[in-house]
Amino acid sequence: CVVCKTRTNPKNRRKINSELKQLILKRLPIELKDTDVLCNKCRIKHFYKLSPVENFDNKLIDQSDNEEYQPPVSKKTSFASPPSVRLNIPSTPKSHSRCFICKRPGPKLIVVPSEARFTAFVQRNVIIKSGTRCCPVHMDESQIKDEALQSVKASESAFVNRATVLELLNKLRASCNKTQKRFDFNTLNNEEYVDLTGLNKEAIRDICAGVEGHIRNTPVRDILTTVGIFFFKLKSGLSNTILGHYMSVLGPYLSDGKNNDAKILNHIINTNVEDIKSYVHPGDIFVVDRGFRDSLQLLEDLGIQSKMPSFLPKGETQFQTEVANTSRLVTKVPFIGDFVQIICAVCNKYLPPLSSSCSDDDRLAQHMLQLATQENSLKTEIEESNLDKSRAVWVPVSDTDLEDFPRLTEDILRTLTCGVYQLKLCPGYIQEHLEGDEDIRVHKERSGLIRVRLQSRHVSAKQYNLWIKFNNYEILGWYCKCRSGSRIVGMCAHCAAVIWYLGYGKHRFLGALGVRDWSEYVDDASVVPPTVDSSDSNSD
Repeated sequence: CVVCKTRTNPKNRRKINSELKQLILKRLPIELKDTDVLCNKCRIKHFYKLSPVENFDNKLIDQSDNEEYQPPVSKKTSFASPPSVRLNIPSTPKSHSRCFICKRPGPKLIVVPSEARFTAFVQRNVIIKSGTRCCPVHMDESQIKDEALQSVKASESAFVNRATVLELLNKLRASCNKTQKRFDFNTLNNEEYVDLTGLNKEAIRDICAGVEGHIRNTPVRDILTTVGIFFFKLKSGLSNTILGHYMSVLGPYLSDGKNNDAKILNHIINTNVEDIKSYVHPGDIFVVDRGFRDSLQLLEDLGIQSKMPSFLPKGETQFQTEVANTSRLVTKVPFIGDFVQIICAVCNKYLPPLSSSCSDDDRLAQHMLQLATQENSLKTEIEESNLDKSRAVWVPVSDTDLEDFPRLTEDILRTLTCGVYQLKLCPGYIQEHLEGDEDIRVHKERSGLIRVRLQSRHVSAKQYNLWIKFNNYEILGWYCKCRSGSRIVGMCAHCAAVIWYLGYGKHRFLGALGVRDWSEYVDDASVVPPTVDSSDSNSD
């Protein structure tokens, strides 16, 4: 400003027109140049509120009438709360015209970046207010040099506003998420030792003292960590392969509408928490459930394949066989174990169970993959013959002559259902029907083909028709009218329950011990049902 000599920003800078130039020369003994400007404060203080005599023809001089003046357009309007929060943290003075470190005046000053201000707060416990300026020589790229920061004279406390507090908290949270953590047994309490190893802290340390000299300390793993991992493996029974799937544990995240599965995954990838992107590469597979459907586009942009159970198309009542088979392969992946070579799974609902045998897993996986390429021939036969529309004579299952239905072993049932999940539901599902109104009704289409009417598991007002094709030795096919009933990679719970009851349950526990006693013996392999004929080659 030509009058007060202060630096002005574009908003408060006014050009001097001819009339104002005459007035300034009249009141002040200064020399004016064509490039001189006047700040808005001096204009109001000295020249705007003058007497009518001094103010040329009783006209107030207002720069808004100056055609040469065009105030800058503000692109963004920000609202900040007043500095009303007092923190007992040292703070530097906020200065625009002078360097806050060496107190030298401008004009070649730069604004301290937010990264440098946050580093100063974390490392030196000093708050540098937003907008503070310093000399370029004090900066090393985007950070303040250590020697310059040590020479800063700060006040004992700081008055900050809400925006400053939120900025510090958000940056602290982001910094904590990026911190690389290593599991350390030295930081665990006694209760955590018992939960992980089965032994208390004192016992573990006694064992460490006994093996000292026999186990080598390394920078990566000390004796305590080695012993702790060993006893953790003994207690949990987890293999190294299973333990090797756990790369990191992130969170916790708030359980609300803003933190569903998809948003958590998007946040982890977008912020690259713990350098998570270094673990994945284009072509990797993410096996996810339907809760991650809003993350599929992000995974696709990264070149990652995503496998998710399918959604039923609008207007359809049943999945096509191919779609149902593919969905079953996806839901089976967490239980297959070592067959899948690369699985980048983000899941918060369940952990993979213990695998009994890698060879069994491989055999089951190959069997499921082979089934996934086939069509449901029984479904095609029923639709072509219009058996679903033909008249049926329903007879209670207890009155139906099904002596030709094959007797099945547990191994055969597990092969048919491709697992044990449906089999675990069968006893309780069948018990509900037999102890109720016995609404399991059977209609014999012909020899080796029956139609069964069964109550829905979830909707009390809905019943499903299902067909089972068989001979004296094996089950040849199955088809149900429920949503996933057309698949042949395993089967739905309705088909599984009927096959389990007719081929296994009624010959073992239900007929001999009574329906109410099944829960005592389902998981007890040592109990032999009293009516089992040892001469029966199919009994076990």
